[in-house]
Amino acid sequence: MADAQSLARLRLWWETVAPETQQMFDKLYRLHPEEVLEVVSGGTVNDLEGAPTMSAALDRSDDGSGPSVFDDMATVPRITIEGPIQVSPVSPSAGQPVTVTWTEGNGGASSEGHLSTAAWWFTDHWGDPVKELVVGPMATGEKAQRSVTLPGAPDGEWAVYVTANADGSVDGTGTITEVGYGHLASVQVLVGGGSRPESPEQADEQNLGNAMMYLEQGIAAGTTSHGLQLIAQGLYAFAGTLDTGGEAARDQSSGRTIQPDAGSIAVVQKAQALEQAASDEGLFDDHSRLRELQKEIEAAYDAVAKTTPGNTASAVDAITSIGSASGIR
Repeated sequence: MADAQSLARLRLWWETVAPETQQMFDKLYRLHPEEVLEVVSGGTVNDLEGAPTMSAALDRSDDGSGPSVFDDMATVPRITIEGPIQVSPVSPSAGQPVTVTWTEGNGGASSEGHLSTAAWWFTDHWGDPVKELVVGPMATGEKAQRSVTLPGAPDGEWAVYVTANADGSVDGTGTITEVGYGHLASVQVLVGGGSRPESPEQADEQNLGNAMMYLEQGIAAGTTSHGLQLIAQGLYAFAGTLDTGGEAARDQSSGRTIQPDAGSIAVVQKAQALEQAASDEGLFDDHSRLRELQKEIEAAYDAVAKTTPGNTASAVDAITSIGSASGIR
C-alpha cells in the first residue's frame, strides 16, 4: 500500500483527468494493474488494496466520509512564489545581464526538494538558457529567497517568468520527480528603453505606459529599496512624457516649438531623490516615515493613472509632493 502523500497526489491528479480518459485507464488497470500504477504514479503507488478499477479507489465519496480535496492538498508540498519578483537593474540596457530574485514559501507538507526555473519570455518563445535551480528540502511554513542571473536581452518590453515546481526527491545528479503543487509568476521588464516611438504623440503614450508599469511594480514591492528603485524608474519614464511633445508650446514670434522643461526637471530630481533614499538604511527603520512615503507614492500613482498626453500638471504636482511629509528631498 502507498503512503498517504503518494495517494493524495494520485487522487489530486485523477480529478484533472477527463472522464473518457478515466474510463480508458480503468480498462487498462483491469488487465495490468501494476504496470498502470507504475506509469501514473512514477512508481510511488503499486497497490490500491485490490480495487477493481482506479475510479473505485480514487473517486471521492459522495457522503464526505473520505479525504477531501483540501485534506489532500494539505498532505502534499505546495510551493508558491510570494511577493513580487525582483529584477536588477530595474531598467537594463540591451545585452546587460540581470539578477532575478524571488521568495518561495511552502504552504503544504514538508518537501524533499524541488526544481525552480527562471527565463526570459520574448513574445512567442523562451530565451536561452532557461536557468534551473535545484532546491533542497523545505519544511512546512518555511520561506527562502532564491536568486539567479539571466543573460542580457535585446531592446524591448519582455517578461521574466519564474516557476517553483513542487515536491520531489533530489538525488546526486539533481534529478527531481516533479509532484505536488507548484507556482508560476512573471514580471515585465523594459530593456533599453523599449522601441523607438514614431511620433511625439506615440512617445507620450508609450512613456505613460512605461511609467504605469514601473509604478505598479513599485507599489507591489512596497516601500523597500527595490520598490523605490522601481518608482524612480517610473518617474524617469513619466519625465520622458514631458519631453516629447505633451507639454510643447509654439513661440509666436519665432514660430519655434518650445518645450517647457521645469516640470520634467522637477520629476527627474524627485526620481533621483528616491534612488538616493533607496540606499538610506535609516529610512527603512522609521516606520512612520515609510507610512507617509507610501501615501505620497500612491497619490502620485493615482494622478499619473488619470493623466493623458498634454494634461500632466496634476501628476507633476503630485510627484513633486512626494517627500512633503516623509522628508524625501
